[in-house]
Amino acid sequence: MAALKELRRLRDEERTLVNIASKVSDQLNRLKVEELALVSMIRQNSTLSDEEKTTQENQHQITLKTETVSVEGEDNKPTELPTLDLSVQSTAGHVHQFDEEEEEDEDDIEAILKL
Repeated sequence: MAALKELRRLRDEERTLVNIASKVSDQLNRLKVEELALVSMIRQNSTLSDEEKTTQENQHQITLKTETVSVEGEDNKPTELPTLDLSVQSTAGHVHQFDEEEEEDEDDIEAILKL
């Protein structure tokens, strides 16, 4: 009789431990997905930041060229040329790049969930 009670207690304890292990595994998977999302956001921000720096450098070079043309103008009179904003916002490239990153993230998530 005592052995039967001990066996029931052990089964209940086993169920509890299996339940806890399942919850811990689910939480770990959620954290991994969140980490992947954060890494993706960081990559996207750094890519955008690099593009902004390049655009700013290009605008600065255009401004310098404009000033040089003004100084070298005929009659040595500085002519004011308007600074042109030649920056192009490429949304198509971002969408394509985002799709690739999203696919990579989905592949990573699937691989994690298979574990």
